Amino acid sequence: MSAASPGSTQPQRLRIGACFVDVALREIQAGGNARPRRLTPKAMAVLTTLAARPGQVVSRDELLAAVWPDSLPTNDVVTQAITQLRKAFSADADRSDYIETIAKT
Repeated sequence: MSAASPGSTQPQRLRIGACFVDVALREIQAGGNARPRRLTPKAMAVLTTLAARPGQVVSRDELLAAVWPDSLPTNDVVTQAITQLRKAFSADADRSDYIETIAKT
């Protein structure tokens, strides 16, 4: 993970395995992909929330509170964001290690 830019609490570029994430552009450059994949703002917010706590379990409720604080979304929004992240990382063979779902947690 790279350092945060001055005046920012969030790194602008992340390295996750063999993938590079440009937070400001909301893009993931994964393995053999010729082009980076663009994420929605909410999917990027989920990714940065997870990246801030590497190796820790982040519950669905914690993600909802962090990414959708002023709304009452359904659980499906988290599922959709995670699906989008998994697709973006799909060119990297080790992608299964990046985001693990733990049932009922």
